[in-house]
Amino acid sequence: MPSSSLRCSKSPTQPRTRGSQTIRWSPVSRTSARVEAERFAGAFAAAAQGMALFSLEGGWLKANDALCEMFGYTRDELLAGDFQRLTHPDDLESDVALVTDLLTGRRQRYQLEKRYFHRTGAVIHAHLSVSLVHDSMGRPLHFVSQVQDFTQRYQAERGLRESEQKFRSVLEHTHDAFVACDATSAIIELNQAAEDTFGWRRSEVMGRLLDEVIVPPRKREAHRADVARFLQTGESRALDRRLQLPGWHRDGSSVPCARPRQRPRFRVSGEVVPMRDSRHTAAGVVAGP
Repeated sequence: MPSSSLRCSKSPTQPRTRGSQTIRWSPVSRTSARVEAERFAGAFAAAAQGMALFSLEGGWLKANDALCEMFGYTRDELLAGDFQRLTHPDDLESDVALVTDLLTGRRQRYQLEKRYFHRTGAVIHAHLSVSLVHDSMGRPLHFVSQVQDFTQRYQAERGLRESEQKFRSVLEHTHDAFVACDATSAIIELNQAAEDTFGWRRSEVMGRLLDEVIVPPRKREAHRADVARFLQTGESRALDRRLQLPGWHRDGSSVPCARPRQRPRFRVSGEVVPMRDSRHTAAGVVAGP
């Protein structure tokens, strides 16, 4: 066979010329291409996440059901516009710049978190993945986009951040000392009042064991035993009760309080409350007056 001829099978069909070479496509190659196309079409239509094909000019070519449902449009309504109409204006410039990188060959694909508009005007937070499809000659044909909606997760995380900020504000403005520990009795939270009461800065005690910081030496073994009992059985002699507990200052002295001077050591009247996770498993304790 001459070096200038490429054959795909012993039963060639109509030849196709590429430069000085002649490529002959066989029925087998046509069948394989058709099977691949059918597989892609099936996966495209059945995908749980939004998928779309875009022209090089940014117009919609094809959209699956998941994407139509995500944006609240029928397929005909969606295909009648372009992606810029649905893109949040603050995210449009970065998206267009990345598309330009694809077309100029500076990158093969890109991903970013992006905001879209639902038909109702509500903002959709989504993760976008885009790649550029080329033909057999290396010429760009169209874009393939995958859009995954994470709006619910975003709103939940934002709500958690706002809740934590409110919680932090309450802690910092209360006059009561507040100390929280995890299941190992390591300190995970300490407010300003607790810093003032026990003489430690928050940054110095985070991660340290509670009994090493504010529990007097003579009470440490009892404290450790009670925490261990709570973690193993869920029961405790001291936890979840309002008790009077001895306090211990950073310098080893008793914590000062408004008590008669003839009693050098005071007792902190406080409540030690158990923390449990979503499965009601012991997760730590919170101590406060």
